[in-house]
Amino acid sequence: MHREAGGNPGACGMHLLHEEYIGSTYRELTHLGRKEGAGAVLVQHRGSGRIAVKKIVSAESAGIYQRLRELEHPNIARIYEICRDERGSTIIEEFVSGETLEMKLDDGPLPEDKVIKYAAQILDALQELHKRNIIHRDITPSNVLVSSDDVVRLIDFGISRNWKADQKKDTAILGTVGYAAPEQFGFQQTDITADFYALGVLINVMLTGQLPAEKRAENKKLAKIIQKCIQMDPAKRYQAAAKIRRDLTGSDTLSVQREEKKDISVLPGFRSNVLWKKIIGTAGYVLMAIYAAGSAVESMANGKAFLLETAALLLLLLSFLVGSNFARWDRKMPVFRNLPKEVCIVIRVTVCLFLFLAAIEMEDYVRFTILKLPRTG
Repeated sequence: MHREAGGNPGACGMHLLHEEYIGSTYRELTHLGRKEGAGAVLVQHRGSGRIAVKKIVSAESAGIYQRLRELEHPNIARIYEICRDERGSTIIEEFVSGETLEMKLDDGPLPEDKVIKYAAQILDALQELHKRNIIHRDITPSNVLVSSDDVVRLIDFGISRNWKADQKKDTAILGTVGYAAPEQFGFQQTDITADFYALGVLINVMLTGQLPAEKRAENKKLAKIIQKCIQMDPAKRYQAAAKIRRDLTGSDTLSVQREEKKDISVLPGFRSNVLWKKIIGTAGYVLMAIYAAGSAVESMANGKAFLLETAALLLLLLSFLVGSNFARWDRKMPVFRNLPKEVCIVIRVTVCLFLFLAAIEMEDYVRFTILKLPRTG
């Protein structure tokens, strides 16, 4: 399991050492807005160059974050460092380029397929948390981050808690009104079904832009799931994330891993299974094949020309793969991973054009300089 170089949270017991350690290990870049929460600072690890987020959390939350530090899951923001002192704890958390669901919902409700996709990924995260008796307790649009490659991550475990078998009710009344289950306001102890209550509300908000008390989703299947999630009595709600996921998608397996494998194995133009994209993709591949065959016939008799034509064709193919973000290459390269989606698109288009023009220049050199073919037009 990868950890940041120099990470040793055990060395951060005293306030002075805590400040010295953070200052010597991480360089502050800028304060962040509402996406990451109040007081969050964007930092960079001085050794590896990794971008991360620094937050101050309460002493009560430190135990939860310590357990999260041992967890690697595609739908939960990773915790790299925890430094504790008498005033609270400083955490160094994964930085994810993207926006919260709250920001996405500013533009209106989401399509049903997108809602199902996001809810399934939240359930994948909850299944992992609940196995460790961790209850998030604050699943709201502002605490669900959607990365630039459309992967959901749960953030902000500031009011999360451990379930305790011998406890009758929560020691603190916390939660976001409208999303928090009734038991979070002092009636009884919160269990995992409180997260399902909040998720039901969130699904309804994603579909309609409003809380269930104001407007209900029209889709009968989703409305039934929402209704079961938001029952007042915890015993009448869903009792496992996997069950909600099966009702939602027909599967209880991890959605993100399945989608990533699918994206890697399918050629551009066919990944989304959209007809017009498949038609354009097929036409592109046919034209490329015709171009390759014609170039081969022209240059076959000249070894140097044939090699350069082959190189030009490879550059042309590479420009197509770069521009279409084949296998999500920009998300797998450390240099681009933490950049905003818009910046990555500009980089992809620039590289694509450069490779395409290089291929054209090489083709012209072969045709008019080596083969000395007549220019037309």
